[in-house]
Amino acid sequence: MNNPTTSNSVVTSGGGTGVFSVSLSGLTNLTAYNVRAYAINSAGTAYGSQVSFTTSAAPSFTCGASTVSDVDNNTYNTVQIGTQCWTKSNLKVSKYRNGDNIPTGLSNSAWQNTTSGAYAIYNNDPVNDGLYGKLYNHYAVMDSRGLCPTGWHVPTDAEWTTLDNHLGGPVVAGGALKSTATQPTPGGWNYPNMGATNSSGFTALPGGLRGVSGVFDLISDLGFWWSSSVSSAPVAWSRWLSLYTGSIYREDSYSRTVGFSVRCCRD
Repeated sequence: MNNPTTSNSVVTSGGGTGVFSVSLSGLTNLTAYNVRAYAINSAGTAYGSQVSFTTSAAPSFTCGASTVSDVDNNTYNTVQIGTQCWTKSNLKVSKYRNGDNIPTGLSNSAWQNTTSGAYAIYNNDPVNDGLYGKLYNHYAVMDSRGLCPTGWHVPTDAEWTTLDNHLGGPVVAGGALKSTATQPTPGGWNYPNMGATNSSGFTALPGGLRGVSGVFDLISDLGFWWSSSVSSAPVAWSRWLSLYTGSIYREDSYSRTVGFSVRCCRD
């Protein structure tokens, strides 16, 4: 619309005297817009000159070359595996997609008893957050506010199975997923890290877990990842990898209160 007025869409920038500026968000790609500044005082409403522009196209995305960022501005490399695009490291976000904080800092008893989304950092050590990402309970995974960045999701059990099968089946797929790094390399697996080739580029690390009692365990030995699929009310499907084998294990015996790592898969 030419020469828009305050009866159209408005973005405000405070009051009083001085210079003001605003940012426009939520605009549609490849769309023409007309905007005018305005000011209101006791004499009425005054408008500035109209400015017209057309928004650009959304940047193209190439899995494996492009990155994705979460609401905390953590950036993740991506990897194409078969028909699927995955984040190349574990999720680190502290907020849901809409900006709401995910509860954290729960005591052992609070962790054990919560039925709401929460996350923990292994041993509450920020170094582990940087290396392995956060450990989320399954209630956070399933929260309607969204855990993964826009355009991404926590993979279903079926999507994990697709990944396993593409890499030769669960008996050998774990080796193709595991990082070849071993201790004392920070974030590496304990010896012997059997079967590890990381031929997929997934670079799975042994981030351990936070158990139902709230105790942290198994870092450097095992890695656990949630799916978004609930097996029955108290438990959900997951995958885990071990230093002792090149297999990947499908599991539905872990309580939804347990804290596991999360990877995201592109919609």
